[in-house]
Amino acid sequence: MIKLPRLAALAASILLLVSTAFAGELRDYAPTKVAPHTWVIHGPLGDPSVANQGFMNNPAFIVTRDGFVVIDPGSSAQAGRMVLRQIRQLTDQPVTHVLNTHVHGDHWLGNEATFQGNIAACDRALTSAVKVFVPGHGKTGGSQIVTTYRDYLATLFETVKHEFDAGKQDNEMKDTVKARLAAYTDWEGFDLHFGRHISVAVLELEAM
Repeated sequence: MIKLPRLAALAASILLLVSTAFAGELRDYAPTKVAPHTWVIHGPLGDPSVANQGFMNNPAFIVTRDGFVVIDPGSSAQAGRMVLRQIRQLTDQPVTHVLNTHVHGDHWLGNEATFQGNIAACDRALTSAVKVFVPGHGKTGGSQIVTTYRDYLATLFETVKHEFDAGKQDNEMKDTVKARLAAYTDWEGFDLHFGRHISVAVLELEAM
């Protein structure tokens, strides 16, 4: 039997718990104001378990003139949405940045929860002097890589919001959203992932 290294085993445990313990949404954890304009949600201590639903880090958020900066949103989309719910109890300002302090999945897997944060991150990248971008997948290139991804996110989120405001469920808006994303249907795995992206966008809108 192959033995996983400790960190790999921990990551596998988190992913397993995400698929089992998260049948519903993550319970709410109230934020604590620790400094001016700064809040922390203190997660449970210990390794990932059914009891803590795989949530065990300390997400933080800082209010700025332009909106909120989220730091380490947690181990899953559900954790990220819980963080967004706590922010929405304080302000309707947008999330402008999402920062991750290190590589462990219990700190960054929650990034998936915010389309607006990812769009803002792309906008920020496009204002930088960087000329070469290395994506997580696919070929290295120039700023067009970021522009294309940003346009995909924005088009999807804006279309989902329009359909959501019209009272449609995520399964009812799928054909409309896919038509608006026609320019991206040749992407590897598009049909596999875009439906999940719709669901994530709907959940973000519900949390607003």
